[in-house]
Amino acid sequence: MDSAPMVANGLVYVGDNNSHVYAFNAAGCGHGECRPLWEFLTQDPIVNSSPVMVNGTLYVSGTNFGLTPNHYVFQLPGS
Repeated sequence: MDSAPMVANGLVYVGDNNSHVYAFNAAGCGHGECRPLWEFLTQDPIVNSSPVMVNGTLYVSGTNFGLTPNHYVFQLPGS
C-alpha cells in the first residue's frame, strides 16, 4: 500500500502503487490477510495520497508516474 489508511464508517480506505483504491472491514476478517470489500481501478499507476471522506464522499488523488495529477471522487452507497 502506498498511502496512509483512512477509517470511516467501519471501513479502512487505502490506495496502492498498482492503480487501486481499496476498502477493508476495519474490524478485520479473522485471518492474517483480508480480501477487500470494495476496490476501484484508477487510471493512475500510483495512488499515493491518503483518502479523505467528507459527508459520505471519498476523495483520492494520484499521479501518472509523477507527471499528471489526477483526482478521484466517489459518492459511496447510503450517502
